Amino acid sequence: MKRTCTVLILLARFAFAQANIAPVPEDQAATWIDHLVPLPHEISITQKVTIPPGDISIRLRQDAGDIEKQSLTELKDLLRTMAGGAPSGTKFEILIGVLDEAGQVEGVAVDCAARLKELPNRDQAYLIQPVGQSKLVVAALDPKGVYYGVQTLIQLLGPGSTRDEIAIPLASVVDWPDMDERGLWNFDLDLIPWIASLKLNFAKVPTSAGKIEKGKPVRPSISRTKKFPNVLKAGQVRALKAVPNVSHLNYIGAKHGGYKAYPDLAGKGDAAVPNVWYKPRRIRVPCAACPALKRIIAEYMAALASKGAQEISVWLSEFQGQCQCPTCLEAGQLRMETKAAVDGWREARKQYPNLVLRIFYCFGGKSLEDTYQVLMELPPEVKIERCYGIYGDAFNKAAAEGRWLATYAGPPLTRGEYSGMRFYGGSRTKEYIHNVHKCKWKGVYSINYVYSTGAYQRELFDFHVSALAEWTWNLNGRSLKDFARAWATRAGYRQPEKVASWIELMDPVEEVYENPLRSRSWAKVPDLIKTRQALRTAQGFFGGILNAKRMGKQLSTCEQALAIAKGMKTEELILETQYVAAFIRLLKAMNTLQAQAAENQSRERLDATLAEFRRAARDMIEAMNRKTDLLKAEPKSFAEKIKKTHTDLWKDRIDSIASAVSELK
Repeated sequence: MKRTCTVLILLARFAFAQANIAPVPEDQAATWIDHLVPLPHEISITQKVTIPPGDISIRLRQDAGDIEKQSLTELKDLLRTMAGGAPSGTKFEILIGVLDEAGQVEGVAVDCAARLKELPNRDQAYLIQPVGQSKLVVAALDPKGVYYGVQTLIQLLGPGSTRDEIAIPLASVVDWPDMDERGLWNFDLDLIPWIASLKLNFAKVPTSAGKIEKGKPVRPSISRTKKFPNVLKAGQVRALKAVPNVSHLNYIGAKHGGYKAYPDLAGKGDAAVPNVWYKPRRIRVPCAACPALKRIIAEYMAALASKGAQEISVWLSEFQGQCQCPTCLEAGQLRMETKAAVDGWREARKQYPNLVLRIFYCFGGKSLEDTYQVLMELPPEVKIERCYGIYGDAFNKAAAEGRWLATYAGPPLTRGEYSGMRFYGGSRTKEYIHNVHKCKWKGVYSINYVYSTGAYQRELFDFHVSALAEWTWNLNGRSLKDFARAWATRAGYRQPEKVASWIELMDPVEEVYENPLRSRSWAKVPDLIKTRQALRTAQGFFGGILNAKRMGKQLSTCEQALAIAKGMKTEELILETQYVAAFIRLLKAMNTLQAQAAENQSRERLDATLAEFRRAARDMIEAMNRKTDLLKAEPKSFAEKIKKTHTDLWKDRIDSIASAVSELK
């Protein structure tokens, strides 16, 4: 018996001798952790195991659900890609699953399991723990947490691994999100796996009401992609809420035939038409007292639920309008549309009792207090979503008092023609999320304005999306520079520390100039020149930037950043720096031009300044074209569209300003 035990011990030692166990110094651990976005709240790496991929096995708990199975699939796919075959070894085990009531996964006790119950958003919390030197456990209270834990592990397995050897950190992680919901809207839904890998967990899924016909049921359709015919399921198995919406109520009436099928549904009076600057959005609001509205909402929601929707967002009218019928006028449009949404939801719940209602607001009530009361009178389980509109303090007050609120106004992914500045959103994103979190809101979603493929959306704004993921998950974990270094590490830059230094320099400059770059107020400049009015510093869309001394300092900052970019020989950063510097020169020239016009200076001086204005614009266009040519995304026709739109934009601006100068006498 003693000889048998000795043999077994020797065999075990021989088997594990093929796995190299080594300490991980602090600097190496920090570099390893730089491959993680978002940063876990608590993580420690002191040892690693280096082992042939074929010696690894992955075990999922029995009776695992779809989300856990998806986690297993993604981890196996990674190892299969790295090793060329499915993991089926016996020397190192990765154990995955939801904890049982005893704090175990498949009989393996997990330290700190009880702590998960005390964490914020505990249904998404997870832990990773080594068990000895031959097992790593990924565990959580809920399948969503398991998925997020596996995403962290997937990010950790890449660094230092080859086809022949995989470096597995014996990491200890306890992690959870600071914001309950984090995500995007108006984007290519094929990106769901990517954003889910960053632990973003919300995607708005567009729907169409179809044609509303009197006496016929509403038959909405849900967006789908070739890759994901069932977008809702694609999100659900990745711990992501793919939430379809009931279209804006005024759109259902005006664009989908609701007002034609039910004439009484149209809001009464001229005040029912929103008075907004963009004329195509002046769409009549409904008369929410009309019974047809409740029925349409109920049928719309029930149809979506029949297709697998678990939560549905009802989008009230897009802008402020007021039906003038006595009932709507007395109660107010906000209250009446809110009531129609709740009543429709209650009707739909007769068929789908677990259906969750969200209400999307982009206008306010009759007053601040009225808006607040409408929100607080909602059933407690209804989620409140807001994009814009008046009486924002009413929403903040409701959040502070415990209502669940999410904002759709997260820092946006701007349009392609404005992508000359791609790094303006770092500190802005962190500050925005900090303010929302401080006001006790639960979710932040950013809109995408790149109307092309997901490949372009990802390539142009990977930094923005990663920043959103970083700070909605772990608000106080990394500084801008630390995050930028991690992002650059993951993006494959050879000198991530220098990239981080470049971003740290350019972030405050781009944050100032991004809004003037895309402002509609450029259309007002020619009239200011014609009427010889000088711009006032810190007013209008040039607020705070038209100070010559400040612009001089920002140009100096661009010179420092350009030196870093040239030292790295990183073309996209060189061109972006040149683009920003050219824009600052352009604004300086424009400011001088307007001052000269206001002071009635000579034609020679005006023409000289106009020539500098044109040179700066040409430099911007050249940098933008060269920068866009570096994009790898398909189709290439969209890159050409970006260049043309950008060129035409600045040609129109230059020509209109030059024309105004030529009219001066």
